[in-house]
Amino acid sequence: MLPAPQGRRQLRGVRRLTTQLESGTRVARASFPAGAAPYGPIARSRILADARRGVSARIEGSDRERLGAQNEPMQVRFARHTDRLSEIVRFYRDDLGLPVRGEFRDHAGYDGVFFDLPGTGAHLEFTSGGGQAAPTPDPESLLVLYLDDDAELQRLAARLTGREITPANPYWQQNASAFLDPDGFQVLLVRV
Repeated sequence: MLPAPQGRRQLRGVRRLTTQLESGTRVARASFPAGAAPYGPIARSRILADARRGVSARIEGSDRERLGAQNEPMQVRFARHTDRLSEIVRFYRDDLGLPVRGEFRDHAGYDGVFFDLPGTGAHLEFTSGGGQAAPTPDPESLLVLYLDDDAELQRLAARLTGREITPANPYWQQNASAFLDPDGFQVLLVRV
């Protein structure tokens, strides 16, 4: 396993998923909590995307035996509060083309909408109200959308003209087209 950052120790019972480029020149490892299955709708789509780029994935050691009982799919929803809900809806629905999965009005003082992230089984939720302030954008808080169609990426980038930004991370500067959403958070479009 890759060394833990200084001041941290590897937790007991953490499972490892190793990905290795077919050329065998680089190995990257990710850790998952012991009770979490390193696959499901999100990981499966990521592994499929990696496979298309020539990355293979395998489960190491005794983790293989535990997977049989832990293969139930998990639903994931990423949620963020906003003070600009109608602008956010227009941006993610109309400009990025994400399908609206549901919405609610005046639910205990909150309004909200959640979008489907196609091909992942995950949702992206935005809420407003409830007396809470929206979070402050950070240059490292990113939503990265992987697209396997270059024409679609170019079409989306054209819709977002005027919202371009240069990411803080040099990797994303070289490998993504970055845009600001109405709250000032970065959305990156990447060709798989």
